[in-house]
Amino acid sequence: MKRKIILFIIVFFLSIFLIGFILWETVFNPHRGVVKNFENSVSLSTKLTKEEALKDLDFVYAKLKERHPIWLEKTEEAIQIQKLIATEYQNKKEFFATKEFFTVTELYQQVSEILALMKDGHTRCSVYTNELLAVDDFTPLFAFGNPVAINGTDINQLYEVFKTRFSYEVDISIKNSFFSSYVFRNDILALIGIDTTKPVTFTYNTKFGFEGFTHNLIPHSESFYPSKEDVIAFLQSKNYSQKEIDSISDSTMVEYLAPNKVESATIEGNPQSWIWYTIDSKNDVAIFTFKQCNYNDEYIETVKKFFADVKKTNINNVAVDLRGNGGGNSNVANEFIRHLNIDSYKIWDCAVRAGPILKYYRKGYNTNKKYDTNFSGNVYILTNTQTYSAAMDFAMLIQDNNLGKIVGQPSSNKPESYGDILFFQLPNSKLQLCISFKKWYRIDQTKKDLLIEPDIPCPANEAVSVLYDLIKL
Repeated sequence: MKRKIILFIIVFFLSIFLIGFILWETVFNPHRGVVKNFENSVSLSTKLTKEEALKDLDFVYAKLKERHPIWLEKTEEAIQIQKLIATEYQNKKEFFATKEFFTVTELYQQVSEILALMKDGHTRCSVYTNELLAVDDFTPLFAFGNPVAINGTDINQLYEVFKTRFSYEVDISIKNSFFSSYVFRNDILALIGIDTTKPVTFTYNTKFGFEGFTHNLIPHSESFYPSKEDVIAFLQSKNYSQKEIDSISDSTMVEYLAPNKVESATIEGNPQSWIWYTIDSKNDVAIFTFKQCNYNDEYIETVKKFFADVKKTNINNVAVDLRGNGGGNSNVANEFIRHLNIDSYKIWDCAVRAGPILKYYRKGYNTNKKYDTNFSGNVYILTNTQTYSAAMDFAMLIQDNNLGKIVGQPSSNKPESYGDILFFQLPNSKLQLCISFKKWYRIDQTKKDLLIEPDIPCPANEAVSVLYDLIKL
């Protein structure tokens, strides 16, 4: 009898465990069914049948309702967005019924118009490929600034189309990205209706009037990025005088070609890579730069070496350059703070969607597992309108904990936003679908509706010189 009772108890608990495991994997696990090994998206010119296109469209809407936190929120804004998405989805279904075939480009545009309504930069549709195509030569961009037309269509008109088909949160941020980089990629060109099966002509405003430059679209890694000398030679070939060359905007030559180059500073690492730093003992400042929030061994060791050099040279001012950093893993900020002489700091709350449940986590304070660096000097963060996601979080941690000052421009998105991405692929087109499954809340709730605003506002390309002026005060 005793054996039967023991066996019953074992079977009972095993059954509970098995039921719990099945429920977790099929209902509650946020990562259930995500794609780990991606296939390249089908060519944008490929034709899909009406049935194939509708299946991809239905997949997108089902995943949105199933995974995104907004469908479990009860605020008036969330409910309005739910209704807006549902209406647009039905409109797309009716449109898809009117044609027998759709190109992948058309599907990409229609799906993106639905996702853009959410105003969540992390929830988006994109082309998945080993390497995107881009224009073959960026020299005209560096020489003349942003183009004014593409294939004869005014760039501002194309930008208005882009805003209806791209997931973003802040107008000024996405506008800068669109004009200076996105429009040179084949996926964005296709998204705004430019024929990418042929060479593309970009028109620039030069001193002699409007001039067009026709480019082939090639693998991005093979595109030509000119040096400053290349740009000067190009302008000379266009009969620009030396005075005119010298007056070329910093936004084209300095920001692209000479990041953080200060005559008295020693550069550690390669400024053309994703991570490096400068040590300027003469002016008592060190600048740590990274363009992606990659929390890996290289990042950890580079931060350690940075603070070791700061300590060795008795520097009292450190800056983190997050201009142009599009985010990644937010642990990069925590790792950096471990070198500061503080015992704890406030961190942000979040809500996580787990199936039919939206679970709120109140974080409060984080104990700082300090290294023996114990840096107690001044901390500055350099930001611009491309400081996004985890990079924006880095700036928030510093600002909202009063650990340092922000120099530059407002961030690319608000701290109070959606994030952490689940990856899927549409069944027929193999377009990539990214969906947020968390909502983040700002540490300082008195500023919850604001971007990370700089304490010392200035143009992005002047942030380093402004930093030096601050240190001299």
